[in-house]
Amino acid sequence: YKLGIMNGIDQTTFDGRRATTRQEFAKIIVGTVVLMRGDATDALTLYNATQAQVDEVYNARGFADEDAISNWAKPYVRLAVSYGIINGSNDYGVLNINPKKSITRQEVAVTLANYNGFKK
Repeated sequence: YKLGIMNGIDQTTFDGRRATTRQEFAKIIVGTVVLMRGDATDALTLYNATQAQVDEVYNARGFADEDAISNWAKPYVRLAVSYGIINGSNDYGVLNINPKKSITRQEVAVTLANYNGFKK
């Protein structure tokens, strides 16, 4: 909480039994990567990218459910998608990010493998 990677229900309550959504995990993974690297203050600096470059890559994906992403999560989801850490899912021919769906252990494993393959 103090490092800004994860938030709880409030400053004193962390519900560790509640499932994590895909948009929450995007915040966790982007925040953790920046913190672990220690040589950047944000993900744009870390990956030497501009917001325009991130937006171009993200927008090219064309997620059908983009409007379902919470405003607070949009920067994290855009960065995670743009860097290939999160890919979304093909649901019957439609590409979705499913931001409020719980992330599965399988999806966490794929996300971590994607990050591991995208080292600077």
